[in-house]
Amino acid sequence: MRLNVTFQSNYVVDAVMGALRPESRAEVYSVAGRAVMNHVQRHIRAYMRTKHGSTHALGARPTGHYEKGAAAITMSADQSGAEVRIPIPGLKRAWGDMEIRPGPGKDFLTLPKAAIAYGRKVAEVRALGWKVFRPAAQGAHMTQKSPRRYSEYQNIYLGYKGDEAPTLLYTLVDGVVQRRDPSLLPPQGESAATGWDAIWKHIQKAVAKARQGGLK
Repeated sequence: MRLNVTFQSNYVVDAVMGALRPESRAEVYSVAGRAVMNHVQRHIRAYMRTKHGSTHALGARPTGHYEKGAAAITMSADQSGAEVRIPIPGLKRAWGDMEIRPGPGKDFLTLPKAAIAYGRKVAEVRALGWKVFRPAAQGAHMTQKSPRRYSEYQNIYLGYKGDEAPTLLYTLVDGVVQRRDPSLLPPQGESAATGWDAIWKHIQKAVAKARQGGLK
């Protein structure tokens, strides 16, 4: 995801920007881009502190996916503007519903239903010593391990470790739709205002410097 940062044209800004060399205009946009980048990072981190409901319901630890993504946000700038790059695909939900389908060669998505499964793939759970299986394929074995009959449920993964009774680890679905959530990102007007405020402050400093004979 990318956010473009430019300035709102007016006669003061146009005059100052027109007087600057290309490298100086790039510096102005870099100031704005950093301001927007920092603003978006703060917003994502604050958002995630309030959005771990499903994690806590399972008794699991947050994966830190969004927090890591926020730390990986980058910015670049040139003489025509700045661009903030956000490497978190799920943030597209800020602008509309997002449908998630199984990847190439896969028939299902796995939705975690136990703490051990949260944030982990089936192979990762198996690597922790769990026996993971679908009861449709191992129904007889399953019913011997547990008093409850699961063999009629084909679209689930069960698992157990040692002599424990099997527990539900995942449900399998052919796709999910995550509903639009505008609060994932700051309002566009807010981000624009942040960038504009940074540009304006930088220009004011440039004007003050020009009055002292230092404008490049």
